[in-house]
Amino acid sequence: MIYIVISIRERSTRILTDHISKKKYFTDLALAQEKLYKDFALSYSAKTDKTLSKEEFNGMKGKCTDWYGINSNGEIAWINDVNGADYDIQILSIEK
Repeated sequence: MIYIVISIRERSTRILTDHISKKKYFTDLALAQEKLYKDFALSYSAKTDKTLSKEEFNGMKGKCTDWYGINSNGEIAWINDVNGADYDIQILSIEK
């Protein structure tokens, strides 16, 4: 299985290939989840001026507010109004 972490700005079809870092493809789900956390944490910090720890991120799973949401398994997340832009981050899986 190959896991791809995609980041989409303004809920468009354009995938941000240069968002955060270039590495987007993983063969280990745990590494893909770590990438999603790091991308989300960077956007969270830009919005709130606070650092988001891994424990705080895990505590936010399964929650949705008017400005962020993370599904219960941490494979889909979104955050609104980060310097005027909205971001969706998601892990897609593809069988080899």
